[in-house]
Amino acid sequence: MPSASDIRAARTEESLAATMGLIARYGSALLLPLVRIEIDRDPSCDLEAAALAYLLEHDPPPALRRLQPGFDRRRSGMCVVPPWSELAPRHWDEAVEAAAIAHLRGESPRLVSDAARTLGAHGSRRAKGPLLDRLARWNEEWVGRESELAALVAGPLSLDSPVVLENELVNALLDGRAFSLTTEETERVRGLCLTRACRDNVDARARSRPGRGEAVSHPLVPAPLSHDGKPPRRRLRAYLRWTAARTRP
Repeated sequence: MPSASDIRAARTEESLAATMGLIARYGSALLLPLVRIEIDRDPSCDLEAAALAYLLEHDPPPALRRLQPGFDRRRSGMCVVPPWSELAPRHWDEAVEAAAIAHLRGESPRLVSDAARTLGAHGSRRAKGPLLDRLARWNEEWVGRESELAALVAGPLSLDSPVVLENELVNALLDGRAFSLTTEETERVRGLCLTRACRDNVDARARSRPGRGEAVSHPLVPAPLSHDGKPPRRRLRAYLRWTAARTRP
């Protein structure tokens, strides 16, 4: 079982994150003071996720505060978005899901995209309605501005692109682990798409209709974005190039 001495012995951020991962799985409540110290120093995303998983078991309130939309993540060196992809496999419950759903109501495309992706992979049936509502809100914001979306697709890479947000919301709805769309809901999602690539994505999934658990290979399913400001640019550029090619007349 990991101990306080293991934390002190960890010399690098990577080894500390690995140690915190063991603490999250096996650590007792006796380690709570040390975990609080580590998470308060604004650690890396991996380390924060492990510490959050531990706190959600032993002291949920401060962990949940860090997952709320209003938590300030602008300080230098800290994880710039909640580390959903690292946290969700370790700990997922109704309170964590509620925090992710709350992020769907935000204004930042990147934060909303991260929350949507996580809800598609880990969310319950409760996530479907908020995801549909957020896609409808996105449509209201951009309907009649399709030329702007086309210009964004063809322009420089941006993690805050509304085109990426459209893609993440639609993929979360189409790939939901715990829910599926009716034919009417699928048609509604397609109707809310404002880019040609989005409509093609929905059509491809509708034709394939794989069994639950089967993945559909599609150019609009990018690798998850990193949380430390260093995205997998090659994958995103490939995605944007593909989208631009599909939307040319």
